[in-house]
Amino acid sequence: MTETRTLLKGGRVLSLDPSIGELASGDVLIEGTRIAAVAPTIDAPDAEVVDATDCIVHPGYVDTHRHVWQTQLRSVATDWSLFDYFVRMRSIYSGCYGPEDVWLGNHVGALEALNAGITTMVDHCHILNSPEHSDAAVTGLKDTGIRGVFCYGFFDNPPQWPGARTLPDGWRDADVRRVRAEHFASDDDPLVFGFAPAEVTAMPFDLACAEIALARELAAHRISMHVSMGAYDAGGQF
Repeated sequence: MTETRTLLKGGRVLSLDPSIGELASGDVLIEGTRIAAVAPTIDAPDAEVVDATDCIVHPGYVDTHRHVWQTQLRSVATDWSLFDYFVRMRSIYSGCYGPEDVWLGNHVGALEALNAGITTMVDHCHILNSPEHSDAAVTGLKDTGIRGVFCYGFFDNPPQWPGARTLPDGWRDADVRRVRAEHFASDDDPLVFGFAPAEVTAMPFDLACAEIALARELAAHRISMHVSMGAYDAGGQF
């Protein structure tokens, strides 16, 4: 099958490549999913031309830490302290989310990111209240085509969501393996597998090490965690 060719023509190109530099007026040729050429003028008669005059053309931004599921709750926290966030977002709202809420937050949040020029993100996803939540979180991102790392979160939210109350202890150990196998069998897809341990500075050290070992066993592309916010930082002992 012939790859689609697209020519972005006449934009101000900010390449971030020292060998190319900035072009006050330049062309960018895209073949399939890859940039094939960047130059002041490119002749590609068979390409679809996009007029980039008066536009800035540059690589997409990378968001290295986002809880995408919280998209529809953003405005509730405008005047919160960090303590408010823990009490309300992490201890109340998170437990009330059903799978459809997770899909909506991840899907709309990813579309919002793409619209803002963010083409790659790390989703530190600590809203996985059940296997259905896990599937919804992954598909919500994948359905947008965004690139990034989905970091499977081991944080145990309060079980306000009725279905979560019937799950056996340790269910995430089996679920994370299922998610890795079913949703991330290939490491070449735009969205790849990552891991987010439960709060490492608020849990026994040996348990944190075990979760990190599991992430490495599953060949997680990234391990995303919150630090400097718990007992270790305050000098506490376990």
